[in-house]
Formats: sequence, structure tokens, C-alpha cells
Amino acid sequence: MSIKMSRFGLVLSFLLVAALLLSSCASRQDVVYFQNTGSFETLVDKNSFTPKFKVDDLLNIHISTLNPEASAAFNLFRGA
Repeated sequence: MSIKMSRFGLVLSFLLVAALLLSSCASRQDVVYFQNTGSFETLVDKNSFTPKFKVDDLLNIHISTLNPEASAAFNLFRGA
């Protein structure tokens, strides 16, 4: 009797797991399919900024690395 019950429980568990895996929370119509997504592949920023440097402009470039000693030679500080 216990072999039949354990086998029944095993089959019932398998069917329950299979039903959960094969079912879905959303219908097929609700699922987004990525077809005809040509317009979504590339996003172009319309606000393009081109920096314009002029004579006597001050420019500050700071290099940062995980090891501060490695970038120390590139971060030269000069007072005004």
C-alpha cells in the first residue's frame, strides 16, 4: 500500500510541476515579441553638444584608476 501511495505522490508531484512549467502568467497575445524592431534598435540623441575651445580657456582633465599611484603621473596639478 505504501509503494502505491509514494508512486501516486511522485506522479502527482510530477504532473503538478509539469503543469506549472507549461502554463504561463500571460496569454500569448500579452507577450511582447521582438519582431520588426528596426526603429527601436538605435536611439539617437538629438541634443548633440560640440564643445568649442577658445584661446585662454582653462581645461581640467582628471584621470582616476583603482591604484592612485598609477594615475598620479597624469594628474599634474598646477596652481592658477
